[in-house]
Amino acid sequence: MKKETKYVGLAILGLILGIICFFISIWFRGEQDSDTGADASPPPPVATEVTAEPKAERDNERDSIPTAIQSAKRGSTVESRAILQSPSDPEYDFVSEAFSAEDINKKDMNVEINLGDYRAVAGEEFEVNVRMHAPALESMTLLMEYDPEVIEYVANSAKAVGKAFRRGIEFYADNQKGRMVLLNSGIPGAKNMNVCDGGSIASFRVLAKAPGETQLQFPEMGMTFINGRGEEIDQYDIRGGSVVVDE
Repeated sequence: MKKETKYVGLAILGLILGIICFFISIWFRGEQDSDTGADASPPPPVATEVTAEPKAERDNERDSIPTAIQSAKRGSTVESRAILQSPSDPEYDFVSEAFSAEDINKKDMNVEINLGDYRAVAGEEFEVNVRMHAPALESMTLLMEYDPEVIEYVANSAKAVGKAFRRGIEFYADNQKGRMVLLNSGIPGAKNMNVCDGGSIASFRVLAKAPGETQLQFPEMGMTFINGRGEEIDQYDIRGGSVVVDE
């Protein structure tokens, strides 16, 4: 009997010690968590200031001139692309690549572009002549825009006229977006365009699609003219370009 009582007492003592150890371990773990609680918690999210891009800036980026020119190139069909040929005149043939002293003296001459005004009946085609007054140039870019619901460029109709262009003439049209681009680059630093006296330098045909009015216009900064000193000419005058289509 004494032996059994001894064993029961030892069992009860072991149970008590186990309960004490259990609570001690819980207390110790709680203390440890309280000491490291700041590190264990996930860091608060970092506030990031998000500023909405102004609509005007987005529109300017989307409608910037380089973007518009690339858009016209990508959007033009094979039939609407043309490498215009310069006239083959023995007396005119590339006599000199350099700008003459007279060319340099006239480098600040104002540029004038005259597209003329037109009236046609829906379904008719008509020719647009680009007339220009300008000094000798290294390069030139003309970006024209129009309402594609009223008119459209006629494929394979663009051509160089007269003796203004020496080389490097390209023409692109995108009738879906209503854009045409006339580029003249050639050799960097060389005289790629002769002095223009106000005559026609290029022409293209247009189809009057539907009754209405539109304007062959140049968007702001849609033109560049680089003179014999590699400077951009910022004085220019645009005339004409109105189109009226009757039923």
